[in-house]
Amino acid sequence: MIDIKTLKKRKCWTAQAQMEVVFKSLKGQETVAKLCRRVGISRSMYYRWKRDFLTHGLVDLKHGL
Repeated sequence: MIDIKTLKKRKCWTAQAQMEVVFKSLKGQETVAKLCRRVGISRSMYYRWKRDFLTHGLVDLKHGL
């Protein structure tokens, strides 16, 4: 049996919000680790967003590719 209290809800990030997180890191004012902790995502998630955005632009972020 799963304890409901221990389950975390996943946040649904819009493509715009993902792009803003990537841009904040690219500005270099904050480390990736600090930024990820502050917004509540893993570093691997950040790097996936960054790769998708820099490779294919906002289209991939919208489609979750």
